[in-house]
Parts: sequence; C-alpha cells; structure tokens
Amino acid sequence: MSTATMAPERLPSRLNEETQGEPRPFAHHRQVLCAFCLVLADVLAILISLRSAIFLRAHIVPLVDTHVSPLRLPLRHYLDFGWLWLLLVVFLGVEGLYTQRRTLWNEIGHLTKAIVSGLMVIFAAIALVQRGPVLSRLTIMLTAVILLMVLPTVRYWAKRILGVVGLWRKRILILGATNTAKLAIRGLASDPVLGYEVVGLLDDNPMRQGKCFCTCRDKPIFVLGNLADAPEQMGKTRARDVLIAMPDLEDEKLLALVHGLQPRCESIYVVPQLWGLPLMNLKIDGFLRERLMMLKLSNNLAKPWNSWLKRTFDLVLGSVITLLVFPLCLMLAVLIKIDSGGPVLFVQERLGRNGRNFHCIKFRSMHVECEEMLTKHLARDPAAADDCNN
Repeated sequence: MSTATMAPERLPSRLNEETQGEPRPFAHHRQVLCAFCLVLADVLAILISLRSAIFLRAHIVPLVDTHVSPLRLPLRHYLDFGWLWLLLVVFLGVEGLYTQRRTLWNEIGHLTKAIVSGLMVIFAAIALVQRGPVLSRLTIMLTAVILLMVLPTVRYWAKRILGVVGLWRKRILILGATNTAKLAIRGLASDPVLGYEVVGLLDDNPMRQGKCFCTCRDKPIFVLGNLADAPEQMGKTRARDVLIAMPDLEDEKLLALVHGLQPRCESIYVVPQLWGLPLMNLKIDGFLRERLMMLKLSNNLAKPWNSWLKRTFDLVLGSVITLLVFPLCLMLAVLIKIDSGGPVLFVQERLGRNGRNFHCIKFRSMHVECEEMLTKHLARDPAAADDCNN
C-alpha cells in the first residue's frame, strides 16, 4: 500500500529540484559520447576474441585434431586487415546497437544476428579480394564463436560503467500506479543495459497524488499528478520516454493517450493486458490498413533444420568452452584431491529430456561419505528428519 512521505503541496518544488534534467544539447552530446564508448568497447571485444582465437588455432586445435597443422600468424598480421573487423562494427550499427535501447536478452539476439551477418560478409570479402598473405578461416570462425560470449559481456559492463558515471542514464515517466507498474519498475531497475531512471508516476486516483508509490534503487518514486499532466511533467522531469502500465485502461483512452504523447516522446512502451507469455520467440505482426496488431509465438525447434542447427551450435560452443576452462578444471581437480582425497567427480543419475535418465557429472563439493553422515544426523535429530520428510 502506498504511504505518504511528504505533504502534497510541497511536492512540486521538491520534484523540480530532484528531477530537473540537463538541456537537450547536452543530452545529444551525451548520446554521441555513449555511442563512441560502445564502439570502443566493441573494438576491444573483437581484439580479445581475435587474440584468443589465434591462441586456440596455434596451440589447442592441433592437439585436438592432429590433421590440422599449427598456424602461428601473429596478431599484427590480422590487424593489417583491419577493414575486415570494421565490417563487424558496421553490422552492429545496422542492428541499432549504438542508437537503440533494448533489454538484455533482446540485445543479445541482435548481437548474434550482427556477428553472423558480419562473419558471412567477411568470408565473402576474403574470397573476393584476398591476394598474397593468407588468413586462417578457422581463426576467423573461432573469433566469431568467442565473440558471441565476449561481446555481450563487454557491452554489459561498459553500459554499467557508463550508467555509474551518469552517461547511460535516461529518464522515463510511468503512467499508471498499478501492480503492473511495480513489475515494470522492478524490471527497469534490474536491467542496466536499458539504463532507464524512473522519475515518477502519473495516475488519476486522487488518493495517490503526492504519495510515494514504491522505491527504485533505494530512491522513492512519487505519483506526480494526473494522466492529463503528462506533457507538463515530461517538461519538468526532462523525461523523453514514457511507459504505460495500465492493462485495464479502455482502448479509446489508451489510443488517445498514445496519440497525444507520441509527438513529444522518443519512445513509448505499452504493457499489454497479456503477461506470462514466452518472450524468446514472440514477434509482433499485424495488418497495416486495419491497424490490427497480432502477437506471433513460434516454435522454431519444431523444424528439424533448426533443431539440428541448435544441436550443432551447442556442441561447438560447448567444445570451445571446455577447451577454455580445461586448465581451471584441472586445477580444481587437484585442489579437491589435496583437500579431502576421495573421488574428484560426483556422478548421479538424473531425469532428463523425454523421461530419459542421464548421468550428471560435477565436481564433488561434499564429504566422501555424505549420505552416511546425513543418515546418522537425521537419526540423532528427529526435528530435522521431520523437516526433511516434509
């Protein structure tokens, strides 16, 4: 339940002091600076991935497949073809990854699309223009695979750092003091990739005016006024984006609200009345002339080609990760053996896909005789035995 934290009549002056934003020219320069920093982060991720791929191609791949001869081309050799790697940056820009804000998983999907598209163009460019010095296509392929893991990680931390210094911050106004709004605020607060800062809410309920609705990152979020005050509050708070979190709002009022705010907003988010749907394969479609929107749910794995492709990708990516973490796993195995003796691995049968059992293997983190120790403990402590049975 909302609780009042200050008198409503004192709220406007306080909010003007706390939510006054920077002028629009500075906001534009900040967007340019953020895009520049993200380009630098992407170039760094490409360099890390390329250097790792060169190491794998020269030292690990020949050990796994003896038919592959060692190829020790230095990093500088690949940097001489710098225009190839700039193609990846171009495809990242085409996907809007320097200008648009997306949720974490949505951005990872666009990153994957950009990397795959860039890889295809790079291979085509090598086939058309390569003369003289050779390039290892296997190294480029390994670079793309590693980049699928490194690039989202580097961009995530780059945006977190930009958010800490205030460059990636963008203000957003929430319409509707509802439970859906609380979920939306929680999602905005937990996703640093979006970088949104909630400046307040608007709601037509007079009992909520001037009261604290919830907190976001330990900051109180107040109900600033009515829905009709949206243009005025957008000017006061310098919020250029709006999120409408009123699933029960009548269609006519929702359309009027969206049409009235669209000329003043850079982006408008509308939370529909449906929730709980799977989001990974959810697409928006519709009929333009009738202005009818449809949500399309696709089961991509129902197609044999997609299922085979996913299985191949899982095996290739799992193999690469295994090679990368093998030294760490070897070190953990030695430490476990030194610390407690006994077997290094814990193997247990588990229920898997289609009701089939499989052997789950993990590093042992328990005592060797853990099951016997548990039985003795439950025999000595009836209360613990009851809790375990319940």
